Amino acid sequence: MNLELERYPQIGELHAAARGSGLQSVRSEPAEGFIDLTPEFLNQLERKGSSGLRLIAPEAHARGMERLREAYRKGERWFSCYTVLHYTL
Repeated sequence: MNLELERYPQIGELHAAARGSGLQSVRSEPAEGFIDLTPEFLNQLERKGSSGLRLIAPEAHARGMERLREAYRKGERWFSCYTVLHYTL
């Protein structure tokens, strides 16, 4: 999570950049939900199917994959959370 937060501008910075471009904020909304840990999803994560995963050291990725495989065995789910920013001219 920290790796992802460090990669992108903070929400306040995005709002400021939008204002500087003539955009007005309409609303912000959470985009959250659970994703089933399926063999296909685990395979995608194993292959580092997102840009953020490609920045993780191999040892850290291996440890994370083991935690995910254990979560899969327990029937747990992946929680995804983002904030969607809406702007208008």
